[in-house]
Amino acid sequence: MVAIKEASGDTRRLTDLINAVGDRYLLFAGLDDLALESALLGASGTVFGFVCAAPEETLRMWELVERGAWAAARAIYRWFMPLLHRDDHPKLVQYLKLAAQERGWGSERVRPPRLPLGAKSGSCGSSGRRSPRGRRSPAAVRPPTPGSLHPDTPPPCRRPRKG
Repeated sequence: MVAIKEASGDTRRLTDLINAVGDRYLLFAGLDDLALESALLGASGTVFGFVCAAPEETLRMWELVERGAWAAARAIYRWFMPLLHRDDHPKLVQYLKLAAQERGWGSERVRPPRLPLGAKSGSCGSSGRRSPRGRRSPAAVRPPTPGSLHPDTPPPCRRPRKG
């Protein structure tokens, strides 16, 4: 064992772990919406789920953390936070798959017993509104993505997607 993932939601545990094990293990933040706080308290990395939603921003934020550019890292983190709060939601897998699909990687399809976002328990169909073509209306089931959180403000380090 070389690392500990701290995902209790209590950042005080990072300090307790450091006091208990010193530098024998690397400490990683285990919740996306505590990544910055955990880095400040000594985490040397993070197990980041929503990197699939905004990989460039995630990488940029961590590079800023490593350089000690806390104000710039905090700006990205605050912009990203509404999505990061979904990290400990029961439908985390569905949100992650949807975010990856929106980036053009894979699909939001999930395996049972999970249901797609908007599907009712016990049914195979979606409870989301349907468009005239029969597709679910994105507004009916989709969580906000970083690009939709502040439509008038571009993300701090968005690069055009190759395509």
